[in-house]
Amino acid sequence: MAQSPADIGREAGELALSLINEPDAADRCRHIVLPTYVIPRSTTAPPPAEEGEARVSG
Repeated sequence: MAQSPADIGREAGELALSLINEPDAADRCRHIVLPTYVIPRSTTAPPPAEEGEARVSG
């Protein structure tokens, strides 16, 4: 799994600026969701075949 360091930095910067501009905003709860993506590597394998299914290698 991976996340973009640029996205994380941008969100952190925006959050820091908002806290500087609105100090009372620190009391508000925030939930920030950033996209993640899978980096397939040699240890990544296809799911096991269901019983009765042929496994296709690729």
